[in-house]
Formats: sequence, structure tokens, C-alpha cells
Amino acid sequence: MRLAFLIPSLEIGGAERAVALISKELSRSTEVAVIIFRRPVMYDLSCPLYLLEDRSAGRITRFISYVSFLNNYRPDAVISLLTSAHTLNALTPHRVRKFLWFQNYPTGLNIRHPIFYGINAVKFLTIYHVADGILAVSRALRDVLIRQHYAAPSKTHVLYNPIDNELIKKLSREEITPEEESALGDPTIVNVGRLVWQKGQWHLIRSFKKVTEELRKSKLIIIGGGPLERRLHSYVERLGLRGRVVLMGPRLNPPKLVARSDLFAFPSIKEGFSLALLEALACGTPVVSSDCLSGPREALAPRTSYKFGSLASPEFADYGILMPVPDGIMRGPESPLTKEEDVWAETMISTLQDDNLLKRYRERGPLRSADFDVRLITKQMLEIVNGYINK
Repeated sequence: MRLAFLIPSLEIGGAERAVALISKELSRSTEVAVIIFRRPVMYDLSCPLYLLEDRSAGRITRFISYVSFLNNYRPDAVISLLTSAHTLNALTPHRVRKFLWFQNYPTGLNIRHPIFYGINAVKFLTIYHVADGILAVSRALRDVLIRQHYAAPSKTHVLYNPIDNELIKKLSREEITPEEESALGDPTIVNVGRLVWQKGQWHLIRSFKKVTEELRKSKLIIIGGGPLERRLHSYVERLGLRGRVVLMGPRLNPPKLVARSDLFAFPSIKEGFSLALLEALACGTPVVSSDCLSGPREALAPRTSYKFGSLASPEFADYGILMPVPDGIMRGPESPLTKEEDVWAETMISTLQDDNLLKRYRERGPLRSADFDVRLITKQMLEIVNGYINK
């Protein structure tokens, strides 16, 4: 079998990391290539990489380059990730098997504006309809694609994001720099994710202010970059948390800091299926996460079903603590904590003071992360794709 992944870029991100991991594992036994639209490339690959265009080229040039690639490489299947790659994959006339791997909810999907559901439903009935298979990165996402966007149930499958447990354990043991050492507190809370609205880090900073009043040596580390960096710095300054909250920027090796932290806090407003959360489990770092749509519940409480907005208090699940979802409103730093933010603060304080609870989650996390290992996910992906190729 000959496979190809189509993705806009290989910059730092969850979808990009998933492609890098699974293509590396595939290359051990299968011909595989990765196709991108633009540089830079932030991940090492073990397979050929094809660049369709530079930044100055247009969509027509991209289309022509992609058709040329298909004619020359002749893959049995192409798996696309992210919206622009899905559109190119679905619309290009070629006999190759086409799979769209949805890492997030379709562009424009926002629970507060249901009018966008109709726009995306049209895509599934027209542009995406020609795809052989739809891959959803969580069960909850699969359900949304079927119920609200009319994806055909018979060709819509769940394929979770992969992590490399062996690599994460190795990275977690690497030495940290003096700068990183100085960022650690007693205790340390850590968050990993892009600094964007859906990650909700300003809610975490506001809650952490209350944590510092009880745990006076505590620190919060936020690893990631993005458009909200300046605003988050403003929250830190105005709340008097300079030196207590450290915005580190993006890191290629978060596990070494996550593994040395006492709690991984994940206040996301919405997700596809977070790799950062899975890596925290692999590091053995206890997780406290919002019960957002989607992913955290499937990772931390796999025997339960997701019900939107139903959680008002902490749920101490099998593999971590599920929390009320923050409301996503960017209030002023000095305004009173919301009910959800206050629950987050109290839960982080009580959890960090409960050695038995922390020990239990440290032991259980790696057991759960094994279910998402890249070797297992690769095998599942091949079974899905082979099922269509052999029809």
C-alpha cells in the first residue's frame, strides 16, 4: 500500500504533530509521503516531504501541483487534515481513495451561533460528500458530524490522535535549563496549548490568583504561543502575578516540564481531541480539565457519555478530574471570579493538598495513555483504509 498525508503545514500544532508521528510509524512498513502547502517545517519526518507551493503562489498553482503529485506518486489513499486540505483533497478529480481526518469541529462551528451548522452541512452534502471516508478524532465529534452535518454514518469512523509513549517518557527525563528550573514552584501547575480563545488560559490565570492566596509558593507555567500572548501578559501584570505565572512560549519538548509539575490544568472552552492532555497522562502528571466538547471526557472518563454543559462541580473520574467549562468571556482581570472560575480555584487547591489523590492519578495516567499509543492508532488507521481499498 502507498499512502499520503495532505496538510497545510508542519508548524507546531496538534494536527501537525499527529501527522509527524503516524507517518513515522507507517514508514516502518508502508510507503508514505507527506504533502504540505507551505513552510516552515517544525517536525522531523522519516518519509518523503512534498511542497506544493510557496507563500506567493495561488490556489490554481496549488491544485496543479497536487494533481501532478497524484499522477507521479500514485498513492492508494490520501488522508487530509484541516479545512483547506480537506477541500483540495475532496475536489481534486482522481481515482485515489480520499479520507478527511477531522481534528476539530468544522470551520465556523460555534455553539453560540447555530446558523453556521447549515453552512457546514452544505459542505458535507456537496464538497465532502465525494470522500470515501470521514475520520473523526473523537466519538463526540463523530456524533456532531453525523447529526448536524449529515455525514454518512456508514463511512464516518473514530480515529484518535496518537502519542508516542516511549518518546514522551524519554523526553520527560531530559535535563531542564536553569531558566526552566527557576519557573518551577512548590507546587507547580502547568498548561500546554496555543494562546488562543478556545484554550481559555485567561480563566486559569484568574483562578490561579486565588490559588496563590492559599498556596503561597505555587507557580503556574503556560507553554505555548499565539495571538493572545500580550493580553495574557496583561492579566498577569494587573493581577500582581509577575514571577508567579510564567508564559514560556512554545517548546518542542513540553514533557520535561509537564513531568516535573504537580498538576496539569486544561481550561479549554472547546477541543477536538487534545494531544497535550494525552501527553500529560503519559508523563504521570495529574490532570484537571474542563469537560468541554470534546475529548477530555473520552480520555479521562471513557465509560461515561458526554452531555453538553451538564457539569457544575468537579467529577473525580477514573483518570483525571473533569471540571465545569469556563464561559469564554474575557472579563477584566480585577472583576470577581465567575462561579466556574471559583470552582476551578478551590479544586486545584484541594487537589494539590491531597497526596493520596495525586498519587492515584499519577499511577493511572500512564495506563490510560497507552490506549492512544501511535502503534495502536496506526494499526486502527490501516484497518479502516484497507477496508475501503479492498472493496
